[in-house]
Amino acid sequence: MFKWQQAEGKRHALEGPFAPRPEETFTALCGAEVTVARSDVPQLGGHWFDPTCPECAAEWLRRAEALRAELSRAQSSQVERVWCAV
Repeated sequence: MFKWQQAEGKRHALEGPFAPRPEETFTALCGAEVTVARSDVPQLGGHWFDPTCPECAAEWLRRAEALRAELSRAQSSQVERVWCAV
């Protein structure tokens, strides 16, 4: 599961079940190692004003499209198996 996290002046995307806490470092989808500051967390009084990292956005879309294509192939394969069984 992907999520967005502001860090070091950009909104970066990351993969994982939990958002990093302040002072934790994570590897963004763009490959950058970034550290979250307290001011990056809206729940702790921070703001969400930084621009989206274009490399993270492109990688998010690339992975989403790959997953969509994989699901489409799996559905087609399942339909073919049902059709052949009839």
